[in-house]
Amino acid sequence: LNNLDIGFVKVNNAGFILNHNLFFNKIFGYNPEKNLIGTKILDYWQNTDDRDNFRKILYKNDIVKKYITPAKNLDGKQIFLELNVKLEKNSNGEIISSEGIFVDITERKETVQRLKESEEKYRSLITNIRDVVVEVDFEGRLSYVSPQIINLLGYTPGELHGVKFIEYVHPEDVSTVMEGMKRSAKLIEASSIECRIKHKEGRFVFVSAKGRMIRKKGKMKIVGVLRNISEKKDAEKRLKESEEKLKKFMESATDGFVIFDSKLNYIDVNEVSQKLVGRNKEELIGKNILDILPYLKETERYDKYLDVIKTGIPFSTEDVIYNRTDGSNSSRLSVRAFKVGDNLGIIFTDITERRKWEEVIINERNKAQSYLDLAGALIIALDKNGNISLINKKGCEVLGYLVEELIGKQWFKNFLPPRLSEPVFKDFKRLIRGELEPVEFYENPILTKNGEERIIAWHNSLLYDKEENIIGTLTSGEDITEGKKAEQKLQKSEKFVKSILNTVPSHIYIYDWEKNQNIYSAPHVKEMLGYSPEELSGLEGNVLPMILHPDDKDKFNEVIEKLMSAADNEIIEGEYRFRHKDGQWVHVFDRVMVFKRNTDGQVIQFLGCAIDITKRIEFEMKLKESEEKWRALSENSPAHITLFNRENKIIFINRIVPGLTKEEVIGTSVYTYVTQEFQQLARESVNSVWETGEPVSYSTNYRTKEGDTRFFNNWIGLVFQSGKVIALVSHSIDITENKVAELKLKESEERYRNFAQNIQGIAYQGYQDFSAAFCDGAVEEITGYTSEDFLTGRIKLDKIIHSDDAPIILKKVEIFHSTSAKTDSREYRIIRKNGETRWILEKCQKIYDNEKNMEGVQGIIVDITQRKKAETELKALSIMKSEFLRRASHELKTPLISIKGFSDLLLTVYAEHLEP
Repeated sequence: LNNLDIGFVKVNNAGFILNHNLFFNKIFGYNPEKNLIGTKILDYWQNTDDRDNFRKILYKNDIVKKYITPAKNLDGKQIFLELNVKLEKNSNGEIISSEGIFVDITERKETVQRLKESEEKYRSLITNIRDVVVEVDFEGRLSYVSPQIINLLGYTPGELHGVKFIEYVHPEDVSTVMEGMKRSAKLIEASSIECRIKHKEGRFVFVSAKGRMIRKKGKMKIVGVLRNISEKKDAEKRLKESEEKLKKFMESATDGFVIFDSKLNYIDVNEVSQKLVGRNKEELIGKNILDILPYLKETERYDKYLDVIKTGIPFSTEDVIYNRTDGSNSSRLSVRAFKVGDNLGIIFTDITERRKWEEVIINERNKAQSYLDLAGALIIALDKNGNISLINKKGCEVLGYLVEELIGKQWFKNFLPPRLSEPVFKDFKRLIRGELEPVEFYENPILTKNGEERIIAWHNSLLYDKEENIIGTLTSGEDITEGKKAEQKLQKSEKFVKSILNTVPSHIYIYDWEKNQNIYSAPHVKEMLGYSPEELSGLEGNVLPMILHPDDKDKFNEVIEKLMSAADNEIIEGEYRFRHKDGQWVHVFDRVMVFKRNTDGQVIQFLGCAIDITKRIEFEMKLKESEEKWRALSENSPAHITLFNRENKIIFINRIVPGLTKEEVIGTSVYTYVTQEFQQLARESVNSVWETGEPVSYSTNYRTKEGDTRFFNNWIGLVFQSGKVIALVSHSIDITENKVAELKLKESEERYRNFAQNIQGIAYQGYQDFSAAFCDGAVEEITGYTSEDFLTGRIKLDKIIHSDDAPIILKKVEIFHSTSAKTDSREYRIIRKNGETRWILEKCQKIYDNEKNMEGVQGIIVDITQRKKAETELKALSIMKSEFLRRASHELKTPLISIKGFSDLLLTVYAEHLEP
């Protein structure tokens, strides 16, 4: 025991030492030769909570293994221990003593702490930097990619790990990238290039890349920083496209467009506006709005228009009645006014016919709903997707909702208990597909607004369209909750598994030199090397050649040579690597001594204690690598990175301005280098980060000696070490080029964006294959898809044309493209993303390139669904009313059948309306 490098002690119930080894003295600072038997054991606990927790585990399990805790030695100095303690009991089960093994892990904890601090600095920079950090090995494969890659290229780090970087580079840029990597590989300098890299979506992203060589795990790698420069290039391209869109937009508009100056004088009008007022463009330009509409000042709209110019807040109304100058019928207009630069833009739409049909339809629907509300049972109609398309008053009362809260909601998801929602919905879908015979009567619970379950007895029937296709169900239900009782029982069982592991954390062994065999191994060898004691002893003469690392043979032989001439009790130490059973190498620290000699005094057996120090070695290697990564990243980052402490003194900077050295800058105030204009903003930002802990971003600019203005984005965040804030990091990026491009683009697109966002339809520009180059306006309102869906090609207009209309429309488009006609107009149905059918009116014109070749089309799409439906519904309503009254009088004693019959008529008439 005295030759082990671990402490051992045995203590009775009164706390007096019964036995100990000399290493125990060393750990706690006693005289190494002092015999402590019979003395009171030192109270080495530094934390009483830790001590109480340890005792709780010990008295519960009779043993504690590998319990790590801070402690104190005889002088009160903090140390870190790994405790392995077990209780000794007599034959009556009474505790008589405890014995334990103490391993001093203070040095290991300090190494781990240094590594952690270094890694925290590196991770803090990696996390806060906005650019992407990559590592590339000599085969050109990515061995590391920082998380910001998903913002740059759409990939996760895991998707790119191990792939060849060059495979994602644009073919035209491959030679440039290869040359840059060669310069880095030759250690000439940190190379910087610009290239295009393929995004996950297939497009290419412009980036600037800068990198240099580092050594990692004995191998040379390139560490690089990637920055997205696509915004600048995209802005230049979009600037040109925006001017062209604005120029052509007015030519295909179906609404009226007028632009007034700040005094409400006409500046520009389109053809629709000219037709409405009955005057040509020359008669309107320069005239004041009151010259054309003298009565306007008596309305509120005149002042509203002036308010829009003054405040920039848009104004809209659908209550405008325009009396035509030719004496024809008045028109009902929808008017939207908005600010365009310093001027006023107005868009108006004729909604006369729409308003008439809306009033008729609302009146007739209210009558039909009142008939359904007479029934005393729940009446619910579901479309083929399980959405509520119709519900009566009783249904609303039972569920506890208003009717507007229920229409359109998914029945199975929202109003059935979760345990029934999915299986019942699956049966419903099979029923709709005709795969399941309908069940006329069944019972199941529903879920009300307050979370209560109510049991309903349902009577069901299927609903069909005019082609006899199933389009939904009509159900009447009776609440039978009070007559039903349901009980559920749940059972749980638990199983506990206990295991006792050996408390010795080292591999203690006896090796027979004559037999070349391990004749004893402690059980811990299984954990250290993967072999059981029996397996290791069974290797006999093969043990050393099998497990000793070839490169460590000389070190091992040196230990053996010293051991052969060592005195008894003399300890020889060595470090080498043993092969684990799974093939991995394990670093061990070995302490050996003579265990047995033959009659001639020659050593034939030795006793050893081997400790696994693999983690310590790995920590030391990682610490070195971490420092290299930190240095490489900070030196190669294109941004200005500064660390400063609570006194605002600079403690690190990755680069300085010409005329200064890092030695001159380190230790000075960070505010020394902030212009007077932004001193207050910088101080407020720094104080905010210190006080709240939240990062702060702000922008600054300054004028150079040459008179140019440079723009910067600044970011300030916390730097942690050992869980504590030790400094702030400032990250400044020159965004001058992007800023200039954005300002130009914003000025160009402002007028166009105001028009596009205020129309009631869709403005688009596309190609002959129906792919979209531009679309804006009510895209999602009309189609259910976003503008992004069309622009990225996830959906095309020809794919949502109703199947009955597609052949006719596609043929018409083909003829339009192949003839000399410059404009076209067509009406047809589309299928929205949610399955709903909409009627649209499309007006378009061809776009030509500089050589007069057709390049694509542009136009306006308007939703005319209400107009189309109104034409059909008005005619059907009178038929429906007569048929319902006839059926109701005939089936007076069975009101449910009457309601069902009427509902069939409703659904026949509103078949398209009830589709999702």
